[in-house]
Amino acid sequence: ARITPTNVFIAFGFFFGIFFVLPQFGQLGQIITRIDNINVVWFFLALIASAGTYVAAAFTLMAAAQGIQMRVPLYLTSIAELAGSFANRFTPFGIGGFALTSRYLQCFGSSKAQSIASVALPVVAGTITTTILMAIVAPSAVGDLLKGITIDSKAKLVVALTGSLLAVGTLIFMVFSRKTSQFIQSALNSAIISGRQLAQSGRVIRLLLGSILITSTYVLALFASVKAFSLDLSIIQAFVVYVAGSTIGQATPTPGGLGGKEVAYAAGLIAFGITASGAIAAVLLFRLLTFWLPMIPGAIAFRYLKHSAYF
Repeated sequence: ARITPTNVFIAFGFFFGIFFVLPQFGQLGQIITRIDNINVVWFFLALIASAGTYVAAAFTLMAAAQGIQMRVPLYLTSIAELAGSFANRFTPFGIGGFALTSRYLQCFGSSKAQSIASVALPVVAGTITTTILMAIVAPSAVGDLLKGITIDSKAKLVVALTGSLLAVGTLIFMVFSRKTSQFIQSALNSAIISGRQLAQSGRVIRLLLGSILITSTYVLALFASVKAFSLDLSIIQAFVVYVAGSTIGQATPTPGGLGGKEVAYAAGLIAFGITASGAIAAVLLFRLLTFWLPMIPGAIAFRYLKHSAYF
């Protein structure tokens, strides 16, 4: 077998994930010891919020698809988002879900470039809305987060960022091949056209609202996971921890940001005064509900869409 940048990229990604994830199994006892005191109401609220992320993602994708005059059903698009999350468990940076959702849209008559543009638009909208929300509602909380980061958690973040930089460097190397750059340019052109059509039709508001809804459901899931262990955290602090942790973890070259996200979320919670054991327990519960548990219905959704020839 030839050694290619892709192979190196994947190998490093799995090493990075295993390096951080394996030590977590030694912390599972902390959840077990707290299970008797877990707040069932908050637990189920976190579970419902986790399920809501897929409906929110489907709503946002539908809004983006309308930019190319394409209509897709909400229930089927929600299934596609769930199947995409399953595909993401085996690929870094959400590549698997991105590809699956793009092929799903092509079944409704869009071109390859148009479908990629429609999948990319929610990412852009999410970046815009999250940045605006962070600037409006959470500047003081961000300052508290930075002040609360200890030397130990700083060291962990440095390791995560170092791995992320290496991943980004590898990604840039892969992206700027001639074929890939030409395809990306075509997709960007389609994204610009789709964005203009959305703006002209006034439907861009739906896209932005959908992006806010996605972030809100994830923040609610994290907040409820913390509250399930009777820990003290405000919803604004949960928002800051989620955004900061997801930003760092998303650059981690592992499926679903494994390792990087856990470390970043835990460091953020600790910075806001939660004990290390409480932070780890809350983060593991959050990741159980939003990452591991959806794999089962995700696999079923993946099989259903494949059997129905949607990709």
